Amino acid sequence: MGKYCRGGPSDLRTVDDDGSSRSLLPFDLIALEELDRYHGFFHPLLRLLGYRSTFIPKTRAPGVELGYYSDGCALFWKSDAFRLIEPVKGGNFVAGGSQVYLVATLRHVESGRDVVVGVTHLKA
Repeated sequence: MGKYCRGGPSDLRTVDDDGSSRSLLPFDLIALEELDRYHGFFHPLLRLLGYRSTFIPKTRAPGVELGYYSDGCALFWKSDAFRLIEPVKGGNFVAGGSQVYLVATLRHVESGRDVVVGVTHLKA
C-alpha cells in the first residue's frame, strides 16, 4: 500500500539524468505539524502536484497577534492514490487551546482498503 521512506534533497528533482520526468514528491501521504503558510504557499503548490489536503490551524497561535499566520497541522494526499471517504474531523483538544488535531478516512484507490490518518500538534 505504498512505501514508507524518508525524503531528501534528491526527491526534489523533477528531471532524471536520462531526461525523463518524475514526480516532484514521491509520497502518497504527507502529514505536517507546526505548518504555517498553508493557504498562501503549501496548499496551492501541492495542489499543482496532484495533492488534495486539509488544514487545522491553532486558534491561539502567538504569531497571529503579531500579524503572522497561525500554524497548525495539515494532511496532504495524492488524489490519484487516495480518495477522501468521510468528512475530516478536527479541532482543538481543549476549547480555545493551542493543541490541534485532524482525522481523515481515506480509501486507497488501487487496493480499495480504507486507512484512518491522524495528525496532531500536541506541544505548543
